Amino acid sequence: VGISAGAYQSFAWCADGSAMAWGYNDEGELGDGTQTTSPVPVAVNHSGALSGKKIVSLSAGQYHALALCMDATVVSWGYNRYGQLGNQSNTASSVPGIVSGKGALSGKKVDRISAGKSHSMALCQDGVIAAWGRNQSDQLGAPGSADSNLPLLVSLPAGLSNKTPRAPIAGDSHNLLGFLDGSLAAWGRNTNGQLGNGGTLNRSDAALVDTTGLDPAGRFMFAAGGCGTSHNLAVLGLPQTTAIASSSQVSENSMTPGGSTDLLVYAFGSGPQSGIARIPQPLMENRQHVFRFTEPAGVSGVDYRAEWSENLVSWIEIPDTGSGGEHVFVIPDGPRVFARLKAVRDK
Repeated sequence: VGISAGAYQSFAWCADGSAMAWGYNDEGELGDGTQTTSPVPVAVNHSGALSGKKIVSLSAGQYHALALCMDATVVSWGYNRYGQLGNQSNTASSVPGIVSGKGALSGKKVDRISAGKSHSMALCQDGVIAAWGRNQSDQLGAPGSADSNLPLLVSLPAGLSNKTPRAPIAGDSHNLLGFLDGSLAAWGRNTNGQLGNGGTLNRSDAALVDTTGLDPAGRFMFAAGGCGTSHNLAVLGLPQTTAIASSSQVSENSMTPGGSTDLLVYAFGSGPQSGIARIPQPLMENRQHVFRFTEPAGVSGVDYRAEWSENLVSWIEIPDTGSGGEHVFVIPDGPRVFARLKAVRDK
């Protein structure tokens, strides 16, 4: 159900909660209890730290790996010179060991993980961000600190503290952090401009990626900064708008210059002159993502719908649990869920 590639080793995790690995293994990076390189998939050792657990996500660093289990705990294995395993040691391990419960992860349930070149990151269910491992470029968010073999708290600056983080992405010696509102921040090494802020100076605190040259309506959907790379890739999502013929239901001042109305603009009440629909963003409520919005005054003849999918092929309808003019769509929880919101004109 998922794959991840390190420098010389590869991983796949399966629907039954197991994980397989193949490739180079001199530091135990395959996690099978040996240091024997394998040209075919071998099972990651499921005794010890993984006993009775199911893996739901896995992230390969350069020579180490992290796995997130269904019970929201994290394990790690492989190379550990800089403390990137987060297990309070600097000794390599050929079998998974517990990270959860240590340092900044004490008492926390982890939601997302990401392994970089020689450091690691985790996002907890309560929004806490932790990092551990090498810190030569302040990628742990701890300026001037030494490398850490225990998870350290990553504090967001005041300008970002009101945002909801959703996706930590560890790169070579830098990090990206995606937020629920579609913005993206970065910190750490910046010698090649990998922080996307228009400069080349390293940063120990997160700052938003400069989006001046992008469509102002765009939202970052996915981003990647591989464990050995000093660059990033991102997918920018743009709102789709559908022009419909004008009718008596639409007031004259809602008309666009072309004589038609933009259904999304009309349905969600944003300015028709801009031509950009301010589509509601899902908010985090009680650890669930929720579309919540109120139909604008004067709007009628619009049917609001939402759907979710695990694979972008089969879609399942989400019931509207709102009342009156308020619409509420609760997105189901899962390892990977896609959601889409629709505004459909009544026939």
